[in-house]
Amino acid sequence: MSGKLAEDFAVFRIAEEGQVARLQALSCQIQELVGKYDDAVRDLESERVARRFTQQDADESRAKYEELQQSMERSSFVLVLIDADADSYIFKDEYYAASEGGTKASLDLRDRVRSFLQANRPDLSDYPIIIKAYANEAGLSHFLVSSGMIKAPRDLVEFAKDFTQASEYTDFLLVGSGKDRADKKIQDGGCFQSRALAGRGIIARVISIRSKFFDLGVHGRVRGGCKFSKVPSEEFSTVELRWMPSR
Repeated sequence: MSGKLAEDFAVFRIAEEGQVARLQALSCQIQELVGKYDDAVRDLESERVARRFTQQDADESRAKYEELQQSMERSSFVLVLIDADADSYIFKDEYYAASEGGTKASLDLRDRVRSFLQANRPDLSDYPIIIKAYANEAGLSHFLVSSGMIKAPRDLVEFAKDFTQASEYTDFLLVGSGKDRADKKIQDGGCFQSRALAGRGIIARVISIRSKFFDLGVHGRVRGGCKFSKVPSEEFSTVELRWMPSR
């Protein structure tokens, strides 16, 4: 059984590396758009200061500017980071116990996030939602088995696989301890997005669902800062409060 778990974990690691590669490719495409966007802005500024452009040239520049703005909007997304073994954010029994419960948990959580955005941040509600859940494999599987929520550690691997395969935008990643722990992965993920996107003036939205609170951070052409609002975990009926042993 341990050999099969190791094989499954290796498959998940390969899938995650592929996801990272796709995000890096997307980042390169966005960076190219930013260069074109800056060129358009400089063109418009030159028109305003020097008054050298004809009306036709100005109209063409404005059209280019608006087209690039729309391209940047199409490249934006909402990133949801979940500490899935934190006390307040373990998925409910019904998801772990059900056949293909990981699939249902993934889709239900996506729908809950979409509903939250529609009610509280309608300007973000149409963006693609990327969900990444991180959990300590050994700690969470031991807790779920001892609580009777799953029968064996392999059930957690199956749950994570179903969660990940439910959508190209969702991942449930089983990690280790120490430097590989879940909260460190979330911190690194959020910081990467902040530096790689917000620092370049790209529109990026990061939602971090963590213990006790869910933090909604908005990075939108903001350099060196972001704003956070706290929402109680009751907003998401896919999770519930459960006390786990110290990690």
